[in-house]
Amino acid sequence: MTSGAMDSKHTLTIIILSVFGVVVLLFLGFEVFDGLDKTPSYVNQLKDVARPIFYKESPSRLPNKDILAIYEYGDFACFGCQTMAPAIAKIVEDYKGKVNLVWKDFPFLTPQSTNAAIAARCADAQNKFWEYHDWLFEHNDSLEAEALLQGVRLLRLDESQFTKCLDNKDIAGLVSRDFYEGQVLGVNETPTFIIGDVALVGLITYEELEQIVVQELNKT
Repeated sequence: MTSGAMDSKHTLTIIILSVFGVVVLLFLGFEVFDGLDKTPSYVNQLKDVARPIFYKESPSRLPNKDILAIYEYGDFACFGCQTMAPAIAKIVEDYKGKVNLVWKDFPFLTPQSTNAAIAARCADAQNKFWEYHDWLFEHNDSLEAEALLQGVRLLRLDESQFTKCLDNKDIAGLVSRDFYEGQVLGVNETPTFIIGDVALVGLITYEELEQIVVQELNKT
């Protein structure tokens, strides 16, 4: 990414935050809390306010938009996201057909975060998003360009197709769309989860997660 492109991106981010900041505070009622080591924060006043959008390009465990979705705003360099991944995968398996996981890119922790997010989208183009997602979390101590290709080879993706995809502006645009959506909703930390009428930030046990899922399933 050129310095000019980066400057434009930063300028756009500032404009978006300036325009929507007051709207977020007054209307969304979405409070974001600091510190992954804190008790997760529950916000149950999300009725009739903005929610994440399930785009046709959104990586999801299931294609069904009509079941309860766990929207995860994550960064592949995020330790908390890595830590939560097994619990999230287990809840989707334990409530198979009733709960879906929808990934939302929110790359902001390291200079390599955006590249990793784009790489995962390129793996998705070859129907290997979740396999690559898991591989990235297992190797997120190094997200340099050459390291990203190791996962491609391990998962036997088409390396030529993958490499071309990394420069595809449309793919990068999907990552940016999720990121800006998260900012408008008030997200500024990962992992941030939105499950039905509940929003939470940080680490949570499987039992606490299950309690939220059951609570939200009972509303349907």
